[in-house]
Amino acid sequence: MSDSRPPLAEDRRGDEAERLRDLVGLIRTGTLELARVQSDLVRRRAAVMEIALEQVARSPSRASRERELPVRSVALEIGAATRTHDLTVQKELGDAHTLAEKFTATVDALESGRIGMRHVQAILDTGIVIDDDDTRRGWEQVVLTRAERDSPGRVRAFARELAESVQPVGMTARHARAAETRGSAFATWPTGWRN
Repeated sequence: MSDSRPPLAEDRRGDEAERLRDLVGLIRTGTLELARVQSDLVRRRAAVMEIALEQVARSPSRASRERELPVRSVALEIGAATRTHDLTVQKELGDAHTLAEKFTATVDALESGRIGMRHVQAILDTGIVIDDDDTRRGWEQVVLTRAERDSPGRVRAFARELAESVQPVGMTARHARAAETRGSAFATWPTGWRN
């Protein structure tokens, strides 16, 4: 004769706790695997962009539309293969190239699973304003240390503030310089139209 009593509440809670522990472990493993795949995609996109830029450099044309064709062409090809808009692919290629050239430690940290892709984007967005390579590398190391233990939003705020503090020219001076160079130019075409 079998016992038909319902399981005790304590038994259910124990089973739930064990299942949750297992699921959290699986999510952590999946997150590490995803980070490795994402770092690999960054490196592959950077390699594609490098080839396209070499083609641009060999182009004899001076027309910007013709010179940008290699990048646009490869973006269309990748977009068709991945069902992604070509402009999105162009941004991904450009970001990947910048990451591979200027933020190598960040890509390495992504590959090892110490940070996630949202951390990478925060580092790229806030660190791109730092022109000096040595300054940017030092900044990147400090920000990566923070990113390994903090959320992407907090890292973004910290990184933005730190980037501003290491800039040799302050925000006010940069803004004033940009305002001085703004303007519009008009040209009259032979047809009488102006642009």
